[in-house]
Amino acid sequence: MAAKKVATKATKKTTVASTKTETVKPGPEGKLLLGLAPITDALREQFRSQRSEASCETLGKNTSSVGVYREAGQFAAIMHKSLAAHGVTKIGYGYGMLVWYLETTGALGAEVTRQQARNKATSTVSLTGQVSLDVARERRNTIHGRVESVVEGNATLEARFAAVRGGVANEAELIQSLENSAGFAEELLAEKAALSAEFGLTLAIVASARTAAANAKAQRTDRSMEGVAKLNDDAATNRVEGRVLFEMRRAMRIFNKAAEQGFGARLVPRPATQHVLAPLKKNAAKTV
Repeated sequence: MAAKKVATKATKKTTVASTKTETVKPGPEGKLLLGLAPITDALREQFRSQRSEASCETLGKNTSSVGVYREAGQFAAIMHKSLAAHGVTKIGYGYGMLVWYLETTGALGAEVTRQQARNKATSTVSLTGQVSLDVARERRNTIHGRVESVVEGNATLEARFAAVRGGVANEAELIQSLENSAGFAEELLAEKAALSAEFGLTLAIVASARTAAANAKAQRTDRSMEGVAKLNDDAATNRVEGRVLFEMRRAMRIFNKAAEQGFGARLVPRPATQHVLAPLKKNAAKTV
């Protein structure tokens, strides 16, 4: 006889809305660099000094790092193929410059990975905070239900409770309401011990409410210290991103000119970088 399958109780999951983050895939720069001679620190510094960190950061603010990294990799593959087919002289772009391009692209990939790890951690903090708030609301409902039963019909106690029960319009109000309600419930236990016991208002209920308030407050503090969950590129990423955009712009100018002469393929920016590298020209004013 076949053994009966034991039904397992499904675990209830709490779902929280999250911001979609595009996953970054490794570009071709790593493999391409393996087949090229490294450049000297002196040459690397010469390339770097052509653009200030400030100008790179400013330019990088206009784009998304994931999109720039992806399109920079697409450029890299075309550039390498064109140089291999036609040579440095006909293209007008040296292999040392290509190495620098690939290095900056790789640096952007590392920044994107770092930033996505940071965003994931921030999302985890947000999720934990949401759970803490859900628990705080549940504890508030519980303690309010018990307190209302105890004070019902006693105008003085009802007025005292109304003065401290508070609202739940925002996190701060919820936490304050829970703390105040726990304090009032503790007073009731001292003043109306027998009646409180009849309605299930206990020190354990009070302690649970205080713990929930403390946890919610701690998560709120963590979020304040972390800042709003910022899924945009941060300043460090913008600097590397802008440097890659400058290199992409230079490569476009050189390789596209070579392509016009029949050497290699054109570098065409896609949606992530087009507005920066090749913005559409406004229609010229009509003349009568």
